[in-house]
Amino acid sequence: MHEVVSFKKIKNKIWANIFYIGNKRYIANIYHSYEKAYQDCEWRKQEITAYRHLLVNHEQPVPQYLTIPIHQSEIPKNWQPLPVFGFLLSSKKLSKKTI
Repeated sequence: MHEVVSFKKIKNKIWANIFYIGNKRYIANIYHSYEKAYQDCEWRKQEITAYRHLLVNHEQPVPQYLTIPIHQSEIPKNWQPLPVFGFLLSSKKLSKKTI
């Protein structure tokens, strides 16, 4: 038998909620579904908006959350999800989660 069998590439997209502080990008959380990632990102944005005045008054950075597709290889080995205000953790801990 000489039959050509085509294989479809299966792409499992991983969606990440990321935030920027300055020029650095950090992964806050990851999802296999865009809908769940988007909902979480919107919730994070609402929390930041609610506390924006407090952050600005205390000279803390105000992160910008986004939902983007990423590849498995972009996730650091020891990565762990960050809480909404995870950017307030020490920069030493955050640097380990940098993409």
